Amino acid sequence: MSFINFALLGGLAAIAVPIIIHLLNRRTPKVLDWGAMRFLLESLESRKKRIQLEEALLLAARCLLMGLIALAVARPFIPPGSSVPWVVVLPAFLLGLTAFTTALVLRGSRKWFWILMGTAALLAATSVAAVAFERYWNLKRYGTSGGKDIAIILDSSTSMWLRGKNGGTVFEAALAEAREIVEKAPPGSAFSLILGGPVPSPRLPEPVLNRSDVTEALADLTPSRGKMAAFDALAAAAVTLSRGSAQAKEIIVLTDGQSIGWELENRERWDALVKSMETLPSKPEVILRRFPLPSPYRNAAVTEIRYSRDVIGTDRPVFIEVTVENTGTEAVTPSGLTLTVGDKVLTDPGTGQLSPGSRRTVRFEHRFTRAGGVTVKAALQVTDDLPPDDTAESVCHVVDRLGVLIVDGNGAAALFERAGVFTTLALAPPVIRGGAAGKEDAKKEPEEKDKPAVTLDPEVLPLSRFSSLESLQKYGVIILADVPRLPDSLARRLAGWVQSGGGLLVTPGARAQRDFYNNWRDADGALFLPAALVSEEIPQDPTSLVPRSFTTDALRALADPGRSDLGGALFHRYWKLRTDGRTDAHTAAKLGNGDAFLTGRRAGFGMILQTCVNFDTAGGNLPTRQTFVPLAHQLVYHLASPGGQPMNLPPAARLT
Repeated sequence: MSFINFALLGGLAAIAVPIIIHLLNRRTPKVLDWGAMRFLLESLESRKKRIQLEEALLLAARCLLMGLIALAVARPFIPPGSSVPWVVVLPAFLLGLTAFTTALVLRGSRKWFWILMGTAALLAATSVAAVAFERYWNLKRYGTSGGKDIAIILDSSTSMWLRGKNGGTVFEAALAEAREIVEKAPPGSAFSLILGGPVPSPRLPEPVLNRSDVTEALADLTPSRGKMAAFDALAAAAVTLSRGSAQAKEIIVLTDGQSIGWELENRERWDALVKSMETLPSKPEVILRRFPLPSPYRNAAVTEIRYSRDVIGTDRPVFIEVTVENTGTEAVTPSGLTLTVGDKVLTDPGTGQLSPGSRRTVRFEHRFTRAGGVTVKAALQVTDDLPPDDTAESVCHVVDRLGVLIVDGNGAAALFERAGVFTTLALAPPVIRGGAAGKEDAKKEPEEKDKPAVTLDPEVLPLSRFSSLESLQKYGVIILADVPRLPDSLARRLAGWVQSGGGLLVTPGARAQRDFYNNWRDADGALFLPAALVSEEIPQDPTSLVPRSFTTDALRALADPGRSDLGGALFHRYWKLRTDGRTDAHTAAKLGNGDAFLTGRRAGFGMILQTCVNFDTAGGNLPTRQTFVPLAHQLVYHLASPGGQPMNLPPAARLT
C-alpha cells in the first residue's frame, strides 16, 4: 500500500493530542483523612475497572479518529501488482494503535499494561515488515536500473531490398536503427531477435544481456523473399519475452509498413494474440517503426496462392487462386501470369492494368493425378523495380485416401429411400472404363491403369454395427444419416472423438428425436450440436436453397449459378434450426425463406456441421441435383481439416 500525499502522513502526530490530554487529566489526588471514607472503599473498588474500560475505549476512539483523518488526507492506494494486501498493513497499524492507547490507560495494572504494549509492538512490527517486503519484491521485479526485455522484429520481406536515394537498402537502414536501439537501451536490458519473413526465424530465441551477442547476430542478417507474416512474428516475439526475467516488456517492429502479410481483416487471430500477451508478467508495449520506401517506384507482386479446399485429392479438380497486387506508387500492366503445377504449366493472358494499392485474383482449375507433395509456382510477367516478388511458391499436399464412415439410421427402408445410399453414391465415384478414358488408361503403367482416382473412401454401417465399433481412429469424417438417436455412452464417445480432431456431419431426417439432439452435450457439459431442432416444417410451397448465402470457403465455389444447379433444389419438408445460445455456432447456408440450411461450430480440435434436411428424396430433390456430388465432397473436405491448420504450406515452413 502507498500514499499519494506522503507529506500529509505527518498528520499522524495528531494522535498524540488525545494521549497528552489524558495524561494531563490524571493529576495526583490530594489525600485527606476522613473517617467515613472506609465505608466507600468497597464501592469505589467495584467501579474502578468499569471507569478504566470507559477511559480506554474513549482514548482509543479519539486516537483512531485522528489517525483515520490523517490517512484519508494522505490518500492511500494499492499499486498494481502489489503483493501485500491492504487487509494486512492497515488493520495491523490501527489495531496496534488501539492496543498502545489502551495500555496507557491500564498502566496501573502491570499485567495488562505489558500484554497490550507487547501486542502493539508486534502489530507495528508486522506492518513495517509487510511494507519492507513489498518494497523488496517490487525492486526484485522492476529492478533499479530500468532494464527491460526487448524483442526486436526485423522485417525481411522482399520490399526491404529496395534502395533509397542514398544508395542503401531499406533493410540496411533498419539494421542500423536496431544497432542504435541496442546501444541506447537502459542498463540491464535483455534482447531477443526475430527475423520476420514468410516464416519467422528467431535468431535470439531468449533475451540475452550481452550486447555484443546481439550486434553479432544483427551482422549475420540478410533479407529473405516473400511477405512478412506479421502475426506469426509478433507471436514468436511474445514467446521469447515469456522467457525473460524482467518485468517490463517491449516489442519493437522495424518494417517498411507494407500491408501484405498483416492480415488485419482476421480480427479473431489478433484478439487471441492480445489475450495471450496479457498472460505475461506485464503486457508488452509494441512500437512500430516504419521506414519510408523510395518514391516513385514500380512493383507488382504475387502475394498469395490459395486452394479452394484444404484437403486436396486426385478424385476431382481443385481451384487454385493467385492474388496479384500492386504495392508500388505507379500503375503497372503485367503481360501475363503462369502457374506451374508439377510439370504442367497453366497460363492466364493477363490481369490488366493494376493501379497502386489494387489487387486482382486469377483462378486456375487443375486436377492432380498423383498423391504426395507437389510444388505450385506462380510467376508474373512484368518489368518492375523489385523482381524477387514477381514469383511465389507453395507446397501442396495431395492425399491418397480419406476414410469416411456413413452411419445409416434407416437400414430397414428400401434401397433408394435411405439417405446413406445417396450419400455413399455421391462420395464414391464409379470407375470409368472403355471409351476415351479406357484408351487413356491403356497408356498407364500396369499397376496404375486399374486404380481408380478415389480420394474419399466411404464405408456404410447400420446403427447397430456402429455401436459395436472398437475404434474410430481410422476415419477422418463421420456422417450421421437419418439417425433417430444414439445411446448415451456412444454419444459421449463420439463427442470425444470430434473434440480430438474428427469431423462430424449430422443430417437429421423425419425420425430424428428432438430431445436427444437438443440435449446432446460434450464431456464439459456444453451443448454439442451447433443448432437445436425447433420443429419439423412442411411449407405450403416448397422453399429453395440460396447458394449466394454460402459463407464458408468450401461452399463458395458452388455458389456460381453458371456452374451450379443448387439454386433449383427445393424442400417441402425440413427441420427449423435455431443457433441461439450455442457456443461458437454460425449459419453457413440458408433457405429461400431465411431459415438455416447448414450450421456449424468448432468443438475442441474438431468441427461439426448440421443440415436441416436429410440427404434423401423424402424431404426434397437435393440428391437429384448434379451439384449434389461436389456439395457432398466439399462438406467432407471441409470437415476433414477442422483444426484450422493449413495442409498446404509455403516453403521453409516448420512442422511441429
